[in-house]
Amino acid sequence: MHLIPNYDIFIVQEAIMDSEERRTYNKNYQKTNRKMLNARERLYERRLWREAIEGYGGRCQCCQEGILRFLTIDHINGERPEFRDLKPTKGKNRAPAKTLYLWLKRNNFPPGFRVLCWNCNQATRWGEECPHKIPNSLQQKF
Repeated sequence: MHLIPNYDIFIVQEAIMDSEERRTYNKNYQKTNRKMLNARERLYERRLWREAIEGYGGRCQCCQEGILRFLTIDHINGERPEFRDLKPTKGKNRAPAKTLYLWLKRNNFPPGFRVLCWNCNQATRWGEECPHKIPNSLQQKF
């Protein structure tokens, strides 16, 4: 079963079209099926994200938060040199998260990354200690 409707017809059309016809066909297909293609892309990115989270334990390594929507991937030692080659998307100054998740999956979830909840990730963002690791008596009161 193929994800593309009328896949057999699509293959035949693809074989007999020249490059200009194919470009026009693809443009029209993307225009008429934009909602479906966007939904499929979101599902694909969500699946990659979930696999990356599960590949690193599926829980925050600081506070053990397990609610999936709160979890993020964190670079343990800051920016990784392998990601300097990742291309930013049009109009953005960094590569999309999907690129990171796909890279992690293809490299079998290498060391140097961990799962943190959003709060722990933001707390450690500037090299500071996470509040969960600081005794209550030493935490600053704001």
